[in-house]
Amino acid sequence: MKTEKEILAIAETCAGGPAFPSTMTDDTLHVPGMTLRDYFAVHSTQPGVSEICSAAGVACDGQCVEVDGQHLRFDKWWQSLSNTRRFDLCAKVRYAQADAMLAAAKEKQS
Repeated sequence: MKTEKEILAIAETCAGGPAFPSTMTDDTLHVPGMTLRDYFAVHSTQPGVSEICSAAGVACDGQCVEVDGQHLRFDKWWQSLSNTRRFDLCAKVRYAQADAMLAAAKEKQS
């Protein structure tokens, strides 16, 4: 089983290539499109409470989080975050899942 650090190293060196064929709009402009990593992230599962808490770096028991010494219900804590922070946490989880998929695919090829 690979460590998180190893998975991230693999993902940094290989985004999996284009998820869809590249297109040429003319002789000089190349539009590469979405990477396989992006495609996997888009199609990964909705992050759960544990994954969100892990990405945020907060302690969680599945229903409550501990933030700055306070115990809060997850839903109250989640509602206190800005949309930007919520989107950031969801993206971190989805890209972590995509990185794990790429690492597993690369391991399978070896």
